[in-house]
Amino acid sequence: MKQKKKRKDRRGVKAWMAMQEIRPVDIQRALGHKHHSPVVETILGEIDNREVLAWLRDNGCPVKYLHLPKDMSKDN
Repeated sequence: MKQKKKRKDRRGVKAWMAMQEIRPVDIQRALGHKHHSPVVETILGEIDNREVLAWLRDNGCPVKYLHLPKDMSKDN
């Protein structure tokens, strides 16, 4: 039986996006993606799409909400 991968808790990202009035489709269009599913899956914590995470970080989303991979944090 295949085990589900644990999601990262990124509820803060969703809250930040709501306060900024940013929709997943806005990020999709800014990045030039055909579909918004990688954006949604990243926001839900199902995947770590580095392009989406970098866009969120660079556009002001608090890093503490993103749970960035170690090699993406600006501290390194």
